[in-house]
Amino acid sequence: MIILVGGQKGGCGKTTIATNIALMRTLEGRNVHLYDIDHQEMASLWASQRDQDINLPVISSSQGPRDGIAIKNELTALHSEYQDIVVDVGGGNNEALRAALLLADIVIFPIVPSGIDVWTFKVLNNLIAGARSCNKIFKARILLNRVNTNPTRAKKIITKCDSFLSHFDNLTRLDSFLSQRAVVEDSSLEGLTIVESADSKAIEEIKSIYKEVFSGH
Repeated sequence: MIILVGGQKGGCGKTTIATNIALMRTLEGRNVHLYDIDHQEMASLWASQRDQDINLPVISSSQGPRDGIAIKNELTALHSEYQDIVVDVGGGNNEALRAALLLADIVIFPIVPSGIDVWTFKVLNNLIAGARSCNKIFKARILLNRVNTNPTRAKKIITKCDSFLSHFDNLTRLDSFLSQRAVVEDSSLEGLTIVESADSKAIEEIKSIYKEVFSGH
C-alpha cells in the first residue's frame, strides 16, 4: 500500500503525520518504508536522528528524486519490496506530488485550519480531480492539524473549515484531528513519534486518526 502525505503549502505537519503513520504500521508488524521526496528532507533528518538510538524500532527510509518519472519508477520498485510505503512529499503543486498521486492508495493532506491554509482547498481539489483521471482507486482525506485545544474554539474552527470544504467535491475531512501540543514537535525533534510519548491525549488523537485512515484496509 502506498500512503501519500502531502499538501499545497509547507508547515502543515506533513512529516509529523508521515513519520507517525510509518511507526504505527511498523508496530503492527508491517514491512514499511518511509520515502522522502520533500526537498527539505525533514523525514530523512527525523530518521537519521532516530537511528542514533538502537533501542527504538527501526524504520526503513530513503530519499527519493524530484523527477516525476524517476519517482514513479522508484515507487513501483519499492512497492514490490515493502508492504507499505509512506511518502512524505513537499508542499506545492509540484512534479513530485503529482507523480506520487498517480500511484497512491491513500492520500492525506494535513491542513492547519487558518485562513491561509483553507485557501488551498481549491488547488487540492483540482489536484485530486486530475489524478483520478489516471488513478481512480485512491482515498483522499483532509486532516486538520494543530487545532486549538480549547473545545469551544476548536468547534468553531472546524465548523468554518467544513463550510469551506462543502464547496469541493473531491475533498473529505477526517472526523479525527490533531491538536496543537508541545509533545508533537518535541517528539519529532528526538526522532520519536507521538505514540512513543507520555501524552495520553495526543496518543489518543493520533490513534484515532490512524484507525480512521486505515478503516477497511
